[in-house]
This record gives sequence, structure tokens and C-alpha cells, in this order.
Amino acid sequence: MIRVRDGLVSKNPFIVRREVLWGECDPAGVVYTPRFSDYAVGAAAFFQMEMLADILAMDGGRDVGLPVKGMTYSFERFLKPYDVFEMQVSVGVIGKRTFEQRIEAGSVREPVHFTCSVTRICVDPRTARAVPMPSPLRARLVELGGTEAKVA
Repeated sequence: MIRVRDGLVSKNPFIVRREVLWGECDPAGVVYTPRFSDYAVGAAAFFQMEMLADILAMDGGRDVGLPVKGMTYSFERFLKPYDVFEMQVSVGVIGKRTFEQRIEAGSVREPVHFTCSVTRICVDPRTARAVPMPSPLRARLVELGGTEAKVA
């Protein structure tokens, strides 16, 4: 039997397929909670690599790092060893220095296993301080469906 580890299914919408490994589960046969962070950050990084790499390689983008600032989760169903599931990654709210990546994970058997929001922040890698988002990055995120935050 061929096992699936990670794989890009589609770029529009952006979907990554993943298989749960036996070692990612506890003795009860369900995924350890911390593994969901690996799944979500991995899918979000894959999105960044596939959809933003050219922008980040341009002048103005090279001097920006995009570490994770925060994450939130909602768990709906268990994942078990060898379950194959897909994560759809989209862009959510775009702020002055941050942007949200939304992840919805499901399978053929169960439409939603978990949802997650990963917030990335633009930083200067030399100083580790937050910096305003470069205009080309903002434009690409809007192009990919992100919504600019309303400032009061």
C-alpha cells in the first residue's frame, strides 16, 4: 500500500493532503493535540512557499520574515492512524503588519475535523521587530482573497 505523507492537491483553492502517521497518535488511537500545530503550520508554510515566495524574493520582501504570531483552533472530530485528510488554506484578515491564514481540515468521511487560524507578523529579521507589510505582499494577499482590516 502506498502511503501519503504531504502533497499539494490544488492551488486554487489551495489544498494540501496529509496522512496521519501511527506515531502521531496516543495509545487511544487519536492524534496527539500538539500535532495539529504541526499540521496547520506545515500547510500554512506550504502556502507561503507556493503562493508568496516570488513576492518575498523581490526587493522590499527579502528583508521581511513572517513568523507565527498566534494560532487558534476548533476541534470537531478525531483523526486516527492512517486517516487521510485535506487542509484548505486561505487568506483572511490583512492588518498593517499581520495577516491571517485560515485552515479548514476535513476528509471524504468527515467534512470538518478541525479549523485553525494562523496569524503571521512581518518582522525585520535583523532586529526581530515588527515592520509594516511591504506593498507587494499586501497586494498579493488581497489578490488571493484576503480582506484588509478596517481601521476605526
